[in-house]
Amino acid sequence: GGASVLRVYDSVLAAQGSPFGDDAPEGSPKMGPPAPLEIQGNNRTHCTVENSYSYFYNSTIITDGWAALSTDMAKGFVYLEANDCRVVATKSGYGAYADYCCHDMFRRCRFDKGCMALICAGQADGTFLDCDCECGTYFALIHCVMGLPVEVGEVTVKGGSVHTKKAVAMIKSQNAILDFDGVNMKSDAGILVHTIHNDDPDTTQVRGLKVYGIHIKLSNMDVSGDIIHEDDEREARVYLTGTNYSGAIQNAGLIMDTGSKWTATGDSSIRLGCDIHDAQIDAPEGVTITAQGGTVGEYILASGGKLIVTE
Repeated sequence: GGASVLRVYDSVLAAQGSPFGDDAPEGSPKMGPPAPLEIQGNNRTHCTVENSYSYFYNSTIITDGWAALSTDMAKGFVYLEANDCRVVATKSGYGAYADYCCHDMFRRCRFDKGCMALICAGQADGTFLDCDCECGTYFALIHCVMGLPVEVGEVTVKGGSVHTKKAVAMIKSQNAILDFDGVNMKSDAGILVHTIHNDDPDTTQVRGLKVYGIHIKLSNMDVSGDIIHEDDEREARVYLTGTNYSGAIQNAGLIMDTGSKWTATGDSSIRLGCDIHDAQIDAPEGVTITAQGGTVGEYILASGGKLIVTE
């Protein structure tokens, strides 16, 4: 901390806290991160704070729970970067945290996580370039607590791969920009993005204000998985650019370029934000897409599904 600079080269950093979860002795203290973060543990292998910079090169960072690479208490700015590193949580926890006013950058890293690769909190950002991420829950958890309703969390992923047990991204009562470009993504739960109301009692309150919302950008890839928007305090929009996407979309706007196609795999409700050629939307028989915008009418799609466009 204290406006310092840390550089770590060709090293292994490993930390283990007190036993937790099933390994904890009966009657042991219950300590650890807040429950809404959906992780366990009681140690952070590394943490950057207070206007400081941390750089990691060709290193391995290991935790048994809570955090491998963390940020906190930025006081306006913190920067954390890892290049050609392996980031591991053996039991539970996240790979990296981007706290308020913190900026995380990862190049050619491998994340093997008990839970998520990244937690992004408030006005913060995380960028992954050609990284491979194996995640026990989500790839990214995005939320905002005790902040302002104008704050936006940004997660950018270019190249590499993401494999999750749950949704690729879980967004809890937060404005967000998700930008995935040329990523090999798979969710075992079949969900790309899920937005919900935050279960944290300290979550930032919108109180009816018009806020930035959630913007999901999928570019230059074939990808499948549902996009489920259940946060009625803000709008969500999906942007497809050069992408073949299959999955259900619930309660979100849709904007596509001419090189993209969407195949709805389940009943969907969308708002059309641009002119779309008939061949760009499809659905199998038994699936209905309800859309606002476009030419009003009821259409049978190429694979037998139905598109109903209303005013």
